[in-house]
Amino acid sequence: MTAFLRPIIPGDAAALAEAIRDADAETLRRRFLGAPPPLTGELLRHLTIVDYARRLALAGFEAATGRGIGIARYELVDERTAEVAIAMDPAWRRVGPTTAMIELLTEAALKHGYDAFAVTYLADNRPVAALVTGSDGSGHQQIRQGLAEVAISLDRTLAGEAERWQA
Repeated sequence: MTAFLRPIIPGDAAALAEAIRDADAETLRRRFLGAPPPLTGELLRHLTIVDYARRLALAGFEAATGRGIGIARYELVDERTAEVAIAMDPAWRRVGPTTAMIELLTEAALKHGYDAFAVTYLADNRPVAALVTGSDGSGHQQIRQGLAEVAISLDRTLAGEAERWQA
């Protein structure tokens, strides 16, 4: 399985809407922390029009078909922290694109002066919990009302790993 990653563009709105409509219920619950919001033109514009500094989104595609397989994004929370969110097609989990996206987002965030990612996820989301646990562990995690929140310090080591994903 081979994938390619690139920044999202406004022309991806229809494909993103289709991916959200076709996603399994569990993926949607995990990504949107419950039911997904209504797919409006305004929402799709918000998700696909980014400034590549305060808001960045990467889209992943299956190389053989061009079919979308995932999306990862960050959005500014405060001057030094960006919230990060990821959704990946179940068939593509644990095979590389998610890690590559995180590394590329980290590299971009560091370049734009951010030093932490804020992550909010359902406390029962084991894959995200494992990913957060696999980080440097420097963040402070809180769990309230079924939601876990953690801030993860970014470092150049992780960003340096992104270089192997760029060609």
